[in-house]
Amino acid sequence: MQELNQALAESFGLRTPDGALVSGVTPGSAAEQAGLKAGDVILALDGQSIERSGDLAARIGMAAPGDRVRIAIVRRGERMQID
Repeated sequence: MQELNQALAESFGLRTPDGALVSGVTPGSAAEQAGLKAGDVILALDGQSIERSGDLAARIGMAAPGDRVRIAIVRRGERMQID
């Protein structure tokens, strides 16, 4: 994960630098299985906004192994949700 700054946010079509930028996805990881890709910007987890990458780490850390979460992302300017 990587923090967004204003310039990065604008390059992804976002007005504010809120969210966490996926800088890479480990092969075989739950993130890969969910369909996350490098370059995705995670905006929310289970409906709760992600303002900084640390927010995401804290919320993911509270989930139990095997739990399903809904993630709101921006990929190539398109907003979508994945589990």
